[in-house]
This record gives sequence, structure tokens and C-alpha cells, in this order.
Amino acid sequence: MRFEDLLKHNKENREHDSIAIVGARGSGKTTHMNAIAYLFEKAGFKYKICYSINDIPEDLDEFDCIFLDDFASKFNNRDYSTKKNKNFNFLLQEVREVLPMFVTTAPDIYLFDKVIRSMFKPFYIANYGRLVTDTGFSFEVPFLKGFEEFFEKQKAIERTGKIERAKMYVQQMKA
Repeated sequence: MRFEDLLKHNKENREHDSIAIVGARGSGKTTHMNAIAYLFEKAGFKYKICYSINDIPEDLDEFDCIFLDDFASKFNNRDYSTKKNKNFNFLLQEVREVLPMFVTTAPDIYLFDKVIRSMFKPFYIANYGRLVTDTGFSFEVPFLKGFEEFFEKQKAIERTGKIERAKMYVQQMKA
């Protein structure tokens, strides 16, 4: 199956999928996520790639897909009772009929809070360009012409955010 077909189906039928691309560090999670975003861009879908909680738009109903890079680090299972985790749980429940798709990346699905984890379908990297569900269903992720430039721009945005967050964590540890 193709991701653009799934998104089109969800959009036309007011359905929703929350997908977590799962794999070890350096396995290509962010690369595959960005390849899907680029595919959606070329297909004319409206999307947003978010690298922090502040990037999540309030007008979610204006988008076809929201990409949440490495969000297990933002909503992890050790913070299960935080207001932030609870609000994300509520958000996931509320957007099911207005946002056709969420896609996130995580090293392990079990890093998410258990309620959040229950709402995401894990997709594992079978090989370069192919994701597979835990039931064996396979999705192709084509790397279209022009993807390299798109990916480099996204990585630059991601690096800037990581530097800022790292500084914040150092300051919090020192406090």
C-alpha cells in the first residue's frame, strides 16, 4: 500500500491514523518520515513537520497530516501524569475526525505513555524505502527526485531546535 492512498482514504472518509515509525538510533526513522512528507507535498496534501511541542499548529483541521519528529522524547512514559501528556492524550482523541493522519518517530513504541502508545500504530523499517506493521502489512516509501534538498532543509531546522532544547536542558539541570 502507498501512504498517499491511505491519507486520501482517511481524508475522504473522515478517518484517522496515528502512526509511529519505530527503529533504533540511526535506522532512518526521520529520513523515512521526511520522505513521506515530501511525497505528500508532491501529491498536494497540506502537512506540517513539528520538531517541538511549540511547532504543533492550533488549526489542525487545516492540515491533512502532522509529522511529529522524535515525540517519544516529549511525551514519554516516565512523565505519565504530567499535564502535557494528558493534554496530548486529549488532543489525539479529539482530532480523529478532523485530522486524517499523525506520523511520529520513536526509538521504541514503549517510550510513549501507555495511553498515547495505545493510539499509535507502530511501523517498523523493514528496509530502505519500506515500512511494515506489526501484523506484516507493508508500506512503500519512495524517495522521489528532489528529496535530498528537501531533507537537508528539514535537517537544518531540526538541528537548530535540538541545539536550543539542549541548552534549555543544561540550564534546567544547573538550576
